[in-house]
Amino acid sequence: MVTSSESVDVQVIVTGGGAIGLASAWEVARRGRSVLVLERFSRGHDRGSSAGLERQWRVQYSEERWSRLALETLPRWRELEAAGGRRLVHHTGSLWFGRPGVATSEGELRAAAAVMDRLDVPYDWLTAAEIEKRFGFVRLPAGHEGFYQADGGVIDVRGTLATLAGLGAAAGVRVGEHERVLAVEPDGTGVTVHTERAVHRAETVVVNAGACGAELLRDLGCPVEPHVSTAFGVLGALEAWSGGPVAGLRVLVHGAGKVGAVLAAELAAAGATVLVHDSAPGAAEIPGCLPVRDWAAAEVDVFMPCSASDLIGPALARRLSCGAVIGSANAVLADEAATLRVLADRGIVHLPTPLVNAGAVIVDSIEYYAPAAFRTADPEHVYAFVTSTVRESVARLLAEADTAEAPATPTALLRPPPEPGYCGPRFARSFPAELPHRPPGEPASDAARTPPSP
Repeated sequence: MVTSSESVDVQVIVTGGGAIGLASAWEVARRGRSVLVLERFSRGHDRGSSAGLERQWRVQYSEERWSRLALETLPRWRELEAAGGRRLVHHTGSLWFGRPGVATSEGELRAAAAVMDRLDVPYDWLTAAEIEKRFGFVRLPAGHEGFYQADGGVIDVRGTLATLAGLGAAAGVRVGEHERVLAVEPDGTGVTVHTERAVHRAETVVVNAGACGAELLRDLGCPVEPHVSTAFGVLGALEAWSGGPVAGLRVLVHGAGKVGAVLAAELAAAGATVLVHDSAPGAAEIPGCLPVRDWAAAEVDVFMPCSASDLIGPALARRLSCGAVIGSANAVLADEAATLRVLADRGIVHLPTPLVNAGAVIVDSIEYYAPAAFRTADPEHVYAFVTSTVRESVARLLAEADTAEAPATPTALLRPPPEPGYCGPRFARSFPAELPHRPPGEPASDAARTPPSP
């Protein structure tokens, strides 16, 4: 806490004005404390995790803790809706179906049903014929089953942002737009926050800056960066597809943002020929890489989208000259079913994004399940674990695809043979004493991030 002799702009500063940041600000402000939100862009921008119109709302998860959390938050949603005077969670129902026993990035049917049974959450288990009759599907595979859960639905994202902003303003929350936070410096008596426009002083800072938060937390003992983790996961997926080192491959990285820029630099350092395209002037100028404009016409071994969703549709899929599509961009396929057919007909492998870009999720698992190892491990060892985990998982997926009658699914990260268990505990068990450790709170070195051989 600051003493009475110190100058304090505000009691609490919140970095990031997305849904989580605005919710944090409102909760603090309605408890009587002064709050300033610092937002790098404008309110309601589309460059962060609060972009878009809606998000899925569900209570079914294969992991019980997430189902419990969803159930615990529903009364808070109702409180927020009552305070703001509008409906935010629309309960349209949630229908899940597929092949029981097959795990995906969203979970596994029977495991999710078992969690709902333990928590007394009602649902209807349905056969393929019952799903067709009730929901209008036709010719589902005979082995498909699933369930309908009536509480599922969608969250109105824009409505949530507007409601939180209005409630926060009424409670006295101030918002500084276009004010990028450069540094957060705690000193034992308070926190100094440096931005591109000013220097602020507060008692407490709440960092809700999403992927940008790692930059602010690095010097506070949290040096592992989510975007770097994601890039190393993509690298592992590429190594699995190529069957070994990437030296000699010719690849095109589409998008030189946080993930793409790191990925391109690492691939160039590993001996690959790396073409880079980005719409921002100068962004593709990465040492060791070749900027390109007419990227769709480039002949490469692998096309690596790290930019926008819906980038590849059937028309572009017919033009691509590559052996595989492996990237970090979410939902990169427009008209997914048709685009996948075109890629398959042309012999182009497409690796599922939830598996390829799982690096940050793996790091979350390490931080949650193995906090002691996470706090003391060098980032390079964490990135090496991410690379090897995704590489081994993709290799198993490709092997399954070679032998399965039906299309393979990204099961590996959810139930990884030959050593079952979540990524976090596996990291702790593999954490070698001989690798360099850093004391908790000591910043990591800014040396090159090339991981050691796992």
